[in-house]
Amino acid sequence: MAPLRSPRWGWWMLRPGASAERGLSLAEVMLALGLAAATLLVMMITFTGGLRLLSHSEDTAEAAGVARQIMERILARDYLFRGTDVTFDGGPAVRGFPPSPYPQITLRHTYKIKVTLTHLDAFRNHVQVDLSWPPNHSLHVEAINLR
Repeated sequence: MAPLRSPRWGWWMLRPGASAERGLSLAEVMLALGLAAATLLVMMITFTGGLRLLSHSEDTAEAAGVARQIMERILARDYLFRGTDVTFDGGPAVRGFPPSPYPQITLRHTYKIKVTLTHLDAFRNHVQVDLSWPPNHSLHVEAINLR
């Protein structure tokens, strides 16, 4: 009988009738390949999902920058729409409102811009900027403009 520390001794020797000369069975090889394929598939799905999320976050960050730019331009000026609520959804600008880049801007995508100004009272306006881009994404930013 061979000593236990022999290089020929391994886990396969625990099976009845196994010899040290025998390799892996076809079922063992198929099981190992199946596990490797399943692991690779999970890794690929995780990687592509991460890329999709990265792309969506880049689009949202770019849209947030555009919305912030428009909002800052609106809040920096005192537009005189007292007593009226106005919505600009692609129509022509009135007296410079909404400021550029209204009605759309093209960066990575073409962002369509909608601006709504709601008169609250003599001292406050509610300003809302909505951006949308294909296929079905949108971003909503709003603020109260104190005069």
